[in-house]
Amino acid sequence: PPPPPPPFFFSPPTPPPPILSGLVGSEMCIRDRCISICKTDPQTGYCYGCGRNNEEKKMWKLQETTDDWKKENLKDLSSLVIEHKANLGIVVDPDVDRLAFVCEDGSIFGEEYTLVACADFVLGKTPGPTVSNLSSTRALRDVSQKHGCSYQSSAVGEVNVVEMMKKNNAIIGGEGNGGVIYPESHYGRDSIVGIAIFLNLLAERNVTALELKNEYPSYFMSKQKLQLNDDLNFEAIQEFLMHKHSFEKVDTVDGLKIDFKDSWVQLRKSNTEPIIRIYSEAKSQESADALANSVIKGITNKFM
Repeated sequence: PPPPPPPFFFSPPTPPPPILSGLVGSEMCIRDRCISICKTDPQTGYCYGCGRNNEEKKMWKLQETTDDWKKENLKDLSSLVIEHKANLGIVVDPDVDRLAFVCEDGSIFGEEYTLVACADFVLGKTPGPTVSNLSSTRALRDVSQKHGCSYQSSAVGEVNVVEMMKKNNAIIGGEGNGGVIYPESHYGRDSIVGIAIFLNLLAERNVTALELKNEYPSYFMSKQKLQLNDDLNFEAIQEFLMHKHSFEKVDTVDGLKIDFKDSWVQLRKSNTEPIIRIYSEAKSQESADALANSVIKGITNKFM
């Protein structure tokens, strides 16, 4: 007899509602439950991936945004999910290595939680270490511990995450920007792999995307920046904050990260702009914003 199908693919007994998909910065069509990148004829608009022309694709209008997957940038896809009573909205970037979801009610699942959900499924099948970068949500650590698994963090950047994953024989890892790395497939961020894992998780638990999101620890992030100048250098700021928070857990692997009981804040000097990126995470958006603002205020009071 033929071997059983692999666990990451399933066939529901009845056709589900549509899954709408948006490709950030490019075009993607969806036909039934099969996702394909459009290769269109510039004259007729005929798509060799899904077989539709421009007129047929009108109802599948896509959200084209910047690289920033904020709620306001995904409003068109969110509206389509609600309009067509879709189970899920899917968002990827042009090279298909970052992945985010829109829930059935049009709310954003959150790119930080893409890896969290995928890890939850994989660890339930094959427990083992997980890795994400220092700027990613604590929720991955919490989910890893729920499965009795260890968690490690690396410097920001795919190459650093992969290096840490290999060092610790991680089962799954990635970055909070929606990048999922599953070594059983390959050591690289891959949205298609992430989609397969995520859909299997929904099917196995028989839950909606929103119900799944509500199962996870709730964290909120604040992402801000501070302009550098001749009187304000990162090394002095780092030394000042390390001394000020000497009783907290401090990490200098990638900039400066300070871990508090229910929150954290990280400062990283940009390699491309004269700025410091300040990321914080807490149990509420207000707390995350307040933590980042307090750090900025402390720096400006000291140095400006």
